Amino acid sequence: LYVDGPFGSPSEEVFNYDVSLCVAGGIGVTPFACVLHALLDGWTGFRLQRLYFVWVCRELQSFYWFAELLCAVHHKLWQENRPDYFNLKLYISQTDNLQSMTEEKYRPLASRLLVGRPRWKLLFDEIGKTNKQ
Repeated sequence: LYVDGPFGSPSEEVFNYDVSLCVAGGIGVTPFACVLHALLDGWTGFRLQRLYFVWVCRELQSFYWFAELLCAVHHKLWQENRPDYFNLKLYISQTDNLQSMTEEKYRPLASRLLVGRPRWKLLFDEIGKTNKQ
């Protein structure tokens, strides 16, 4: 596992590795929009083979900021037969008044919504085991 950063722009180095992990908390996800748009515009020219994207928010409503963009990336990669290219994990940290994303168009996000905070050691171990190269 090699940890690099922080960068002035999240897209500076993300595409220069075989596997990258992007982590955001709350509104801190905003700079990653350019990374997601780059995936929509054409991912084939990048060295990147797999992108892990972890976003932690207190409440469910925050995930709607980028729900359409995240779903668009998911659908595009599924259509191109690359479902494992983009590994998305959404964590909702506030456990009172839990809700879920019930709209059909957000189903790809609802299945990746986890309650609580990331268990970083387990997450890093999973990424390391999956990408032994």
